[in-house]
Amino acid sequence: MIRFLLLPLAVWVISQTVKFLLRLLQGEPFTLKRILWIYMWGSGSPSTHAAILTVMLSVASKQSGFGPLLGFGLAIALLYLYDQLADRKRFILLEQYLQRSNDESLRQVVRDGALRDISGHSFTEISFGIILGFVIVAILWYWGLV
Repeated sequence: MIRFLLLPLAVWVISQTVKFLLRLLQGEPFTLKRILWIYMWGSGSPSTHAAILTVMLSVASKQSGFGPLLGFGLAIALLYLYDQLADRKRFILLEQYLQRSNDESLRQVVRDGALRDISGHSFTEISFGIILGFVIVAILWYWGLV
């Protein structure tokens, strides 16, 4: 039972580390504050939400089989990921509005990228998170941890 508590935490660490490394490869400047921000709130690829949902649904299907509970979990996961896509669209519209603002401080928020880090996920980011989740599940099954 404890693995159901530890597994999402482990997936979160793995996914956020991959996300951090990808941003590092893109040449993004980092400070300690920025590193902590990315680990706690950073958006982008891969979607940690999608990775955690994929792993937990896979583990639940192995534990309980395919039944109504798994169907309910899958429906909730899909609704949540759809909401992440919708959030991204709303934030893109907000960013476009702020970029045209006469207020320099509002345009600076967009340039800093802080708004982007709390803006949901794109379809590609969610897909990469799902793939990462399946890779983690495959490794866990190979090692016999699930």
